[in-house]
Amino acid sequence: MANGYVVLNDGMVVIVKWDGEVSYEEILAHDARRRNDTSIRPGAVMLVEARSADFDTTPEQAMELSKLLAKSNQKKRISKYAMLVPDVELSKAKIYEKENLSARLDTIIFSSLTVACKWLGVDYDEILKCLSEMELK
Repeated sequence: MANGYVVLNDGMVVIVKWDGEVSYEEILAHDARRRNDTSIRPGAVMLVEARSADFDTTPEQAMELSKLLAKSNQKKRISKYAMLVPDVELSKAKIYEKENLSARLDTIIFSSLTVACKWLGVDYDEILKCLSEMELK
């Protein structure tokens, strides 16, 4: 698994990138790191680029992740989540999206970076540059 994230625009934009096989435990560890990041400001938007990722999670774990996100988001209020996922992950992502929406977390699954950026209100060229330069660990 490779993962990285950056915080832009004075803490108002979070870009997350996943690549390769990703376990449930790795997602939990990433979430804990991000939750404790003081540079992320309330009201920030988040773009998750995961089209090159293979999430080794069950639908039940996707639901649990959504519940964890809702709980953790009470402290760090992310206003919108845009997720880009590969077609093979779409069914689990849709469960995650539905759970987030029921928890009042504004989440949409996208296949297009352009459309996701437009929905989030962020600059496509800046995000594309950031994603291409991001170091994954």
